[in-house]
Order: sequence, then C-alpha cells, then structure tokens
Amino acid sequence: MNGNKGQGFLENFLMWGVVTVLLIGLLYISMGLVSINYRIARADDAVRSLAITADAVNNLGIENKNTVKVSIPSGVKSVSVSGNEISLELDVRGKPMKVSKNTRSNVVGSIPLITGDYQIPVKTISDDLVKIGNEAWMLHLEPPCMKFSDLPLALR
Repeated sequence: MNGNKGQGFLENFLMWGVVTVLLIGLLYISMGLVSINYRIARADDAVRSLAITADAVNNLGIENKNTVKVSIPSGVKSVSVSGNEISLELDVRGKPMKVSKNTRSNVVGSIPLITGDYQIPVKTISDDLVKIGNEAWMLHLEPPCMKFSDLPLALR
C-alpha cells in the first residue's frame, strides 16, 4: 500500500511539472508577440496622428500650426516624411517592417528616431505643403542659378 502512495505522488509531481513547463513556455512566447504588436501599434498611432494633423492643418490654410504628441517605439531604423507619405521602418525580429500613412497634402520634415514621447510641431507653409518637425527646409532658391532636382531640401 505505501508503495502505491509514493508512485501516485511521483506521477502527480511529474504531471504538474510538465504542465508548469508548458505554461511558462506559452507565456514566454505570448509576451514576445505582445511586445512586437505593442511596438507596431505605437508606430501606427504616431504615423496616423501626424497624418491626420497634417491634413487638418492644411485644410485650415497657410501659417496654421498644431502640435502632436507622439510616442516613438523602440527599434525604429528609418523615417520618411516626404511627398504624400509619412512612414516609419521598424526592425521586427531582424526583418524590416514599414508602417506608413498617406496624406492629402504634400509633407516635408522629420520625426525623431530615438525611443520616447515627443511634441512634434506641424505647420502649413504653402497652399499644398505641410512641414512636420523643427528642421529647416529649403523650398526654393533666389536667384535660381543653382538647380536642385528634389526641392524641398532638408538642411542639417
């Protein structure tokens, strides 16, 4: 009789051990997926907020401005604010993933690459051009003795 109690205890101990190891593995995998989805959602929110604000400021006319609070996630490799597109490229498990939104107006400017919360100014500078960020931009040259094929040009 005593041998059966020991065997039952050992079987229960092993069964709960296997269940615990499986649950820990499942939690580890799910936390990794939640982290990735959270970073992508933060990037999407930042890009969407900037695109909506750029269109809203452009609809109000020249010299209108607004400030947008955005959270830049970790792993941002590159930023593009040009033409009718605002995009962030994230590094997700070693592979690039692009999060972008289109705007009705043309946009120029920059978004910080460093993780954190930022207040980014958005300002209409012409009929169909909205500047995002604080960097200086060259829109045209007077006199036009020098030719640049891709104005507006960022000055850093």
